[in-house]
Amino acid sequence: MEHELRVDVPRSFAGAVLPEAEAAIRKGTIPSTISNLVTLNELNMSYNFGVVGFLPREVGSMANLTVLHIYSAGIHGPIPDSLSLLGSLEELWLNGNRLSGIIPEGLGRLSHLRELYLNANELVGEIPCSFSELASLEGLNLSWNRLSGNFPACLSSMVRTVLPRKCSYPSQARLCPRNQTLWQ
Repeated sequence: MEHELRVDVPRSFAGAVLPEAEAAIRKGTIPSTISNLVTLNELNMSYNFGVVGFLPREVGSMANLTVLHIYSAGIHGPIPDSLSLLGSLEELWLNGNRLSGIIPEGLGRLSHLRELYLNANELVGEIPCSFSELASLEGLNLSWNRLSGNFPACLSSMVRTVLPRKCSYPSQARLCPRNQTLWQ
């Protein structure tokens, strides 16, 4: 790739704060050594079209992350299953990339997750039934992917609690008062 910059995040960055972490990754791939940022609470690389490649599985070992925003960047490939290890995560925004494959079932184990935005990617398959366990969820957007199947019956409790607040479903518009789309 032309003009690619690779950045190693040294162990000395372990106590870095968000601006330092953002400044370290401006262009190139997200290094696996990002997991050295063990005390980091928020990671935002949004609107950074210079960030390319896969989201490394090592991000899943950043146990203190509460916010992970990498939207409208250049990442592609599957969503790592290891993200399900981020037990403190409250916001996961990976929308507007070229993520592909299925949505990991393990994301349903993120008990503190309030916002999940995976829209505008190339995701396939069905919505995982484990999403019914996301009791803290307030916002969900899965539109503009290649998701298939009917709305899962296992998510009927979400329809009553989460979906009327912040989404809609094209074939069941009566379930969701707002004109947003859960998937298309």
